[in-house]
Amino acid sequence: MAETIILTEHDWFEQYGVDGDGRMYETYGEDMNYINSMPVNFVWTLIDGDEGQPLIVNGRAFVNRVGYYLTKKPHNPNDIIVVDLEG
Repeated sequence: MAETIILTEHDWFEQYGVDGDGRMYETYGEDMNYINSMPVNFVWTLIDGDEGQPLIVNGRAFVNRVGYYLTKKPHNPNDIIVVDLEG
């Protein structure tokens, strides 16, 4: 069974080390090709959550996606990790 983990933005940076100085990759073109070439356990997706609340989730999400991030350390793709950007 997948574990659900809620992190603050600070904890996410500390635990996973956002790559590329926090650069967000676009959802199309060369950026999307690059994201698709990366192992999924280093990919995170910025999404518009309920009522427009921005969240980052582990993996490649497609619904409500705004952009992608890469991290230096891998996440467990079997877990559901949510980074609460307003928390």
